[in-house]
Amino acid sequence: TNCAMGTIDMNTASPRQMEEHFNELMGCLMAVFDDAVSDAGFELPRPPVTVYDSPIKTACGDFDEVNAAYCTGDQRIYYAAPLLDAFPPAVGQADYAAEMILAHEFGHAVQARTAILISGKVLEDRARTEEAALDLSRRTEVQADCLSGQFVRSVAQSRRLGAAELQSLSTFAFNLGDDVLTGRAGYSGGHGTGQARQSWFERGLGSDAIGVCNAFV
Repeated sequence: TNCAMGTIDMNTASPRQMEEHFNELMGCLMAVFDDAVSDAGFELPRPPVTVYDSPIKTACGDFDEVNAAYCTGDQRIYYAAPLLDAFPPAVGQADYAAEMILAHEFGHAVQARTAILISGKVLEDRARTEEAALDLSRRTEVQADCLSGQFVRSVAQSRRLGAAELQSLSTFAFNLGDDVLTGRAGYSGGHGTGQARQSWFERGLGSDAIGVCNAFV
């Protein structure tokens, strides 16, 4: 996919500049996924993006100042401007890291519009144990990681993301793991370990067949 859009420096960009950039990014994400979703018999509206720099009230509740999320209540993606500052500089400054996060959240929009997200939530509610519910949550999250990897694969040439940049993004995916973020070795909450999240991102990065992202089998 020829993602012909400008670049910005996430270290110096204002929340307004980020928001304009991310809303333009949604066009590239739509170009990658819209036909596949339509061919499957579903409709995928283009989700708007809101960038904020202080805690915000949303249709999905209160979001804190270090967060990124897709909200089913208003079908909008929210991104906290200082999010990348929460990571070590060598990790958070990876080229295309913010866009990769937005692609993950867009993956949740795809899940929402194709009934995957609500089905997963129903199964979570019916789970007999907390661990079984967390397992289903992790499957939802790593599927979004995989879809994010497929987006990066699709635009890598037009965005001039070479082997070094893709490796940095893979490392970034690892640093999104529950165990890495909490500093608790082996801990896997509702999103998955660093190893799992990196593995699923790389799975998407390695194939343009969306079926490889089926984390529920």
